[in-house]
Amino acid sequence: MTKKVNDTSINTTAEIPEIYTNSVKTNINVYEIMLQLGLESEGKIKPICNVRMSPQHAKKLAEVLSRSVAEYEKKIGKIPLS
Repeated sequence: MTKKVNDTSINTTAEIPEIYTNSVKTNINVYEIMLQLGLESEGKIKPICNVRMSPQHAKKLAEVLSRSVAEYEKKIGKIPLS
């Protein structure tokens, strides 16, 4: 599935792929953090894509995700982990 996004800052329309993942593997070094997103089925993980970013960007992403989950739980209810 793809979504069309019109980014007026660069004045172009681009196709952005949309994926679902239920598995993440991390690889960290001093220069970057890589998230390998995958699909787990029947005990096997099929890698789908790698997302690489700076440690600074990863820290900001963690803050945004934490805030988003807290807002979700405030509106919808606690997310069970098991």
